[in-house]
Amino acid sequence: MPMRDGSPEEPSKNRSRARSARSLPLGGLPSGGFGAAPPPSAASEEPSAASSPAPQAKRGDFSTRSERPGGVTAAAILGAAYQGSAARLAVTWRRLHGRQVVAHHRGGLRAVREEADDGRPRPDLMPLIDAVAEPLLFEVGRGLSSDGGEASAPWTRCRGVLRVSPARGLLALDQEFRLLAGVAEAFARDRDAPPLLREHVAAALRASRRLACAELLARMGTRAAPRIRFGGVIVELYEPWFQRA
Repeated sequence: MPMRDGSPEEPSKNRSRARSARSLPLGGLPSGGFGAAPPPSAASEEPSAASSPAPQAKRGDFSTRSERPGGVTAAAILGAAYQGSAARLAVTWRRLHGRQVVAHHRGGLRAVREEADDGRPRPDLMPLIDAVAEPLLFEVGRGLSSDGGEASAPWTRCRGVLRVSPARGLLALDQEFRLLAGVAEAFARDRDAPPLLREHVAAALRASRRLACAELLARMGTRAAPRIRFGGVIVELYEPWFQRA
């Protein structure tokens, strides 16, 4: 019986058209799809400056001067790393210094421990800048995080305790500072710091070494006290046993 709005065959034709539409591959869909919105224009595909995310500063990424709108610089990244790792780097320095002491002592570690009359290590086997290493590295990092400043600035702000030994002379003090500079250089290289920042750290530690040696020479009476003074406390060791060695 014919329907009011068409022939009896019309429902079957509609079903066949739906099946054929579902069987079309995606590539054969007409432009815009079935009721889809028109494709965006070229201008709308480009992200706006307000919606684009700000570049993030990554650990060890020193490729640009400023990594984010806040102004995080390569120097600030490295400076924060030194401040946060100063204690760990000081431990590394102590371990390396202890190895050097044992390696240079003919009797090995046992002889080092039994050298003194009371069974304790001889004072000349104790480090001179043990209480300076951590605060000095921290101040180097703080200088990097701020404006850099003079190479001697970390030495004047350091609040550690420096030991000087007229009996041991400049060589022992010089060697310990050079070892600390090597630890700081390896730390910066591990973080892919650029050569300019590594040189800034090296210059600060060189200035500290020279000023420490100047303090020792002043106490030995061979030169006047340095104009740039240490920010912490200087302890002069009295080592009468050294003259008996």
